[in-house]
Amino acid sequence: IAPLADLGVSNLNLDVWTALVGPANLSKAAQARLNTEVSKIIRDAETRQKLFNQGWQAVGTSPEGLTSRITSEASVLGDIITSQGIKID
Repeated sequence: IAPLADLGVSNLNLDVWTALVGPANLSKAAQARLNTEVSKIIRDAETRQKLFNQGWQAVGTSPEGLTSRITSEASVLGDIITSQGIKID
């Protein structure tokens, strides 16, 4: 597999990230509650330190922020896949 730079893909910066997701039909109230509770957890100093010690950087966002990130990264990666003719074997 050739490095992306050798294929003409440059200046690509992707972070590894993890998110908590629920079913597509999760109510706005349930989304808000989950977001509130998870935000409390990741703002806790002890939790943040434990995550940091394991190589994680805790960053919270809203459901809309997560949707925006997924959409943006899917677009970037989709463009690369299309331009390079990448296919599933």
